[in-house]
Amino acid sequence: MTGLPAVLQYKVFNELDAITRSVRFENIGSSNVTLRRVLSCNVDFVTVIMICAIVWFMR
Repeated sequence: MTGLPAVLQYKVFNELDAITRSVRFENIGSSNVTLRRVLSCNVDFVTVIMICAIVWFMR
């Protein structure tokens, strides 16, 4: 499929130590498009590593 670019947008909140992410699809083709599913995932690796370390030390 062509004519459907995904535009990723990021915003940084320095005072909150946070980043947000969004996606927008632009139909620049000549036919209609139906999006049936759009998924997103985010993993905070620092938190995951800290939780794993805590669990390991508590064994």
